[in-house]
Amino acid sequence: MSETAAVKSKFNFGTAGNAGFIIAALGFVGWGIGVATLGEAGWQSYMYGYICFATIVLGCFGMTMLHHVCRGSWGLSVLRIFEAGGGPAAIGALAVGFLPIAFKMHTFYHHWMDTHEVWKGPMKAWYLRQDTFLIRAAIYFVIWFLFAYLLRQSSLRQDKSNNKNEAQFRTNLSAGGLVMFMITVTFAMTDWVMSMDPHWFSSIFGPWFAVNGALMALTLVTYIVCRYRDEAPYKEILSSRVTTDLGNMCFAFTMFWAYFTLSQWLIIWSGNLPEFTRFYAARNLTAVEGQTPWLLIIGGLSVLCGFFIPWFALLAPRVKARPELLMRVVLFAFLIRFIDLFYNVVPFMRSTFVWSDAAALVAFAGLWMMVMGKQTEKASLYAEHDQRLMEAAHSHGH
Repeated sequence: MSETAAVKSKFNFGTAGNAGFIIAALGFVGWGIGVATLGEAGWQSYMYGYICFATIVLGCFGMTMLHHVCRGSWGLSVLRIFEAGGGPAAIGALAVGFLPIAFKMHTFYHHWMDTHEVWKGPMKAWYLRQDTFLIRAAIYFVIWFLFAYLLRQSSLRQDKSNNKNEAQFRTNLSAGGLVMFMITVTFAMTDWVMSMDPHWFSSIFGPWFAVNGALMALTLVTYIVCRYRDEAPYKEILSSRVTTDLGNMCFAFTMFWAYFTLSQWLIIWSGNLPEFTRFYAARNLTAVEGQTPWLLIIGGLSVLCGFFIPWFALLAPRVKARPELLMRVVLFAFLIRFIDLFYNVVPFMRSTFVWSDAAALVAFAGLWMMVMGKQTEKASLYAEHDQRLMEAAHSHGH
């Protein structure tokens, strides 16, 4: 083993994997109690937690392919976390987590499963069927798993062989993979989330989830790198240039998220048609009989805390150049994603918050930690086939 590899092996996320197992177990126990006491509302909490889990897994998967296409040095410090958090094991866990949704489809999709309404047009009648719904879900998981497996194995093989053809293979695969990713994520989120209200549709909804997932993945891995900046291997490679690159990526995807969010609102507002405005009408529950319009408040907080605060903070070069400042900004931006996902997912099912929502979120957060930690432990935290950051750090210092 090389000296560099030996240094890297001193630090891993195995403890995070063990902690994730405990957190997931406690969360699922709490969620199970919620199902027993709250019934259908508890199952709706499962959907919220699962979509949060799917968003971050697919975000890591998409960012893995983006790195391989660009082959920029910005992704080298976080590539292995992307591979672990959105790799074949994570997608396998995503597929297993979908099984309860498949068995409880009537709870989530009763608007089109249990209705005798005649849909307008044969295509919609064919699309909104239980058998085609499940077949499409199976296709998504197979495609995602196959791409993630091939990319992960190629990256690990190159660490051992140093065969540069592997890098070109990943670039070629990821170039088409990103197209595949956007198409399949659009269809998946149309099926799993948007079809809970079969009368509403938005062409931006799927890409919005893809961008949201990328932002979640970027902010989280940036926090991890900055948090462990004094541990190997990050203390060997982390510099103001690396943190600035990661901060700029978080800044860019914050703008992308705002662009998609604003575009959807502007299109619906300008059209002002009932079949479109119903999305915001369900989230604009003004005070009725003295009740607080909490969904409207959450939407406002999502815009303020999800865009304006991190966007202005990341404008400052000083914040991006200093890990201790950047980690606070990206952690704040990451946590806001869960509020934004709640605003966009839960009102399809109900207009109230229940405590099992938090339990389901904790359960799936622990599940992701467990998978990510165990997978990261299996390989070096720094891709040994590309030593650009290590060489730059040794040549120029921090």
